[in-house]
Amino acid sequence: LPFGPGKPFMEDATGVTAALVGGWQVNGIVTLASGVPFTPIVALDRAGKPLRPALIWMDRRAEAEAVELSEALGADRIHQISKNRPDAYFVSAKLRWFKKHEPELLARTYQFIQPNGYINLKLTGNYSLDTVQSGLLQLCDYDSGQWSPILCDACGVDPAQFPPLMPGHQVLGEVTAQAADRGRRLGGLASDDLEHVETVEGRIAGQQLVEHHAHRIDVEAL
Repeated sequence: LPFGPGKPFMEDATGVTAALVGGWQVNGIVTLASGVPFTPIVALDRAGKPLRPALIWMDRRAEAEAVELSEALGADRIHQISKNRPDAYFVSAKLRWFKKHEPELLARTYQFIQPNGYINLKLTGNYSLDTVQSGLLQLCDYDSGQWSPILCDACGVDPAQFPPLMPGHQVLGEVTAQAADRGRRLGGLASDDLEHVETVEGRIAGQQLVEHHAHRIDVEAL
């Protein structure tokens, strides 16, 4: 930047002032952040392709299924396991609806992930789901932090149909060459810039990158 000794502005600055205003430069900054609002769920086939539109938190189609879960397992037992009361808001009831109304798609489902997990899958080739969001699906055992066979069975799904759980700060993997090339072509960024980015569940972090707030996807270049 044009400030400090030997620069057009404040060239006479000395001491602390020179240290504060001088020596700054503009470097390439790329920030990629993936996040997810509340509890949408995406069903993917073995090729990693969505089988249907995501079921989102505002979708109340599973009201009857939430009642069925409560009657089948007991509201207190569900609360004991998941620390949440049965409700159509949660993915558990929606998956029971999925089993009842779209069994052919359920049979083809290889993995259930969330939209940010789908973005990370396309970037790294790895399936993922973070521990914070998993607790809001009402399919996990709160105490163990793992998928609950009892809740999954009641909803007609297998724990193996969900990715390994990991904390939001854990590095998921590296951006693939294919994803980097696509980013270069779509955003005008050099593929080398993206190949050194590491994907973190809930956000993307890498060399000289600033982490953004989740719940959005940003690509910024300065």
